[in-house]
Amino acid sequence: MRSLIKVGSLLLAFSSLAIAQGVCSSFQSLPGRCDLSATPLQQARCLLRPVKKFANLGEPLTSLPAPLDNLIGQPTSPTLTIDQLQAFLASKGVSEADVGGALSIALTKPKYFVIHDTSDFLAGRTEFPENINEDTFSPNKVQQRAANQKICHVYVNRLGKSATAVVFESSAPPPGTKFGSCHSSQRSAFIHIENVQPRIRDHSVSFDNDGIAPSPGFTDRQLERLALLYIVASVRSGKWLIPAYHSPIDLGYKNQHDDPQNFDLNRWAQQLSSLISVIGGGSSGGNGNAGVDGFDLPEPAQLTNPKMLWATHYFVFTADSSSGGQPLLDMSGGSLGATLSTKNWCLGAIEGTIRVRQPNGAGKVFNFAGRGSSLQVDCSGVIHNPSINLQAIGKSRYQQARGPFGDGAQNMILVPFRSIAVDKSRIPIGSVVFIPAARGRNITLPNGQTVQHDGYFFAADTGGAIQQDHIDIFGGISDANPFPNFVHSTPTPTFEAFLVNDPQIVATLKSLHSPGG
Repeated sequence: MRSLIKVGSLLLAFSSLAIAQGVCSSFQSLPGRCDLSATPLQQARCLLRPVKKFANLGEPLTSLPAPLDNLIGQPTSPTLTIDQLQAFLASKGVSEADVGGALSIALTKPKYFVIHDTSDFLAGRTEFPENINEDTFSPNKVQQRAANQKICHVYVNRLGKSATAVVFESSAPPPGTKFGSCHSSQRSAFIHIENVQPRIRDHSVSFDNDGIAPSPGFTDRQLERLALLYIVASVRSGKWLIPAYHSPIDLGYKNQHDDPQNFDLNRWAQQLSSLISVIGGGSSGGNGNAGVDGFDLPEPAQLTNPKMLWATHYFVFTADSSSGGQPLLDMSGGSLGATLSTKNWCLGAIEGTIRVRQPNGAGKVFNFAGRGSSLQVDCSGVIHNPSINLQAIGKSRYQQARGPFGDGAQNMILVPFRSIAVDKSRIPIGSVVFIPAARGRNITLPNGQTVQHDGYFFAADTGGAIQQDHIDIFGGISDANPFPNFVHSTPTPTFEAFLVNDPQIVATLKSLHSPGG
């Protein structure tokens, strides 16, 4: 949100007026300002007018891309609810602490959702570094920015990660804009989101500037997180907020800001539409690929050579961190920074995938990585099942997972109600398994949507206790038996299953299990 040293000719009349009146001026009276007595939709069409180089503004829009025109100012319920949003965040492994704070706290004051860019000036450079969309680009370290820079509510980096600097509806809202600096009593009406964007100098003009931004200005992952933040703020408010760009809000103030540059409103609206559909139940949304998985693959044309299997089920074990508890260790014996009570440590070790909630609401998912050479935890006081090898359980070691529900075998991630653990000597990893007894059964996805399963599963995992004709079906965040009609957790009775080699179906399920695919 860097301000220009000099602005373009379109704004000279407005800036001179601001200078004449001092930096602070009436928010509603300056020429060219948006009419804040207009309807929310009319305000949005004005506040989302294109922001051009050197803070030149385009004309107010006559319409907004779907779904904005139909949402702004309207109630968010029943389209979306807090419960659906909480389930979605849990399914993605996104902490409420990173998207503005606890969802349980309703927002009563915000009206505007303001989109900024950070305008990180790369002095002396004539082109952008190749790593601007990677963790190694220092402006992307949003946790550090949020800890030290309290000028906005949330920072979003170019990898689509966010960090909260000031919780929504804080008792001390950030200024966010020059208007906010001049009218502190009205700051609570605005939610400010800073999106990481580098800038370099435009040498085609003589004055000092940071006029060149990347094109496109923001990554798809960045726009998706921005859309999620808009949904979070709106659902907590109970109505769809008025989205706005920073620059039109500061129109007429001295050294008016010029952000966001190269913001693609159509692409952002597409991300918003997709997320609303996923969160509200239009698609599964279980991981980066699951939005295209409707569990509606066609029944196989021919089934031959049935395998007689029996099944158990497993899930992501979720527990709160416990200071002074048992640490999760990596294969070298080093701490991964998460500690659990002895009970939760042992119960999580049985599942192999553990989501640890921190006191601030953040959560990380850890996956079984192997076993250490010595016993770390004695689980005999917790686990009383004689079929479980307590020595093996007590030696469990972990690594941080890449997928929101944990990782499987051979660089794959786990997908709720799709992934199964198998004995790879009986069912090769990467196989598609069709179970007729699963087809047509209702399942509840992590986003709260109920769908009918199509019967297809993907061999994406293994397990020390998974041997011979035993498979383990992954249920995501739910510990309930997803298929009680055939999953009995005993070797008898068995059920029929078939390996399916249809190239399109195999490719579809393989894609769902590919991280970031």
